[in-house]
Amino acid sequence: PCGAIPDSGTTLITAPKEQIVQLMDEICDSWPRCRQNHTALLQAAEAARKAATAEYGFNPFTLTIQSKAMILSRLLLDCNSWMNETVGLSELPTLNFHLGGRNGTKKDLPMPGHA
Repeated sequence: PCGAIPDSGTTLITAPKEQIVQLMDEICDSWPRCRQNHTALLQAAEAARKAATAEYGFNPFTLTIQSKAMILSRLLLDCNSWMNETVGLSELPTLNFHLGGRNGTKKDLPMPGHA
């Protein structure tokens, strides 16, 4: 059995690590800024691979591509670089939690990014 205590004033979600990473990946996919940063990173790594191969005949470098979850974490930690008077937390995607009670009742709980 699981429990949920929704509290928009808390920045903590606990779950098994794999599930947290999956949630963060999905948040990144739903947030254009994160999705675009991750895509740009993939494109830059591919361009670097092609340039190294063209220059040396092979790719002597090993670039580690950061996960979507890591890109999300870095963007949130560096919010001063993108958040301003016009761009606030409202650009973050809404999280939709699907809750169920013991008696079979179900409830959807949306939490906007700015909450």
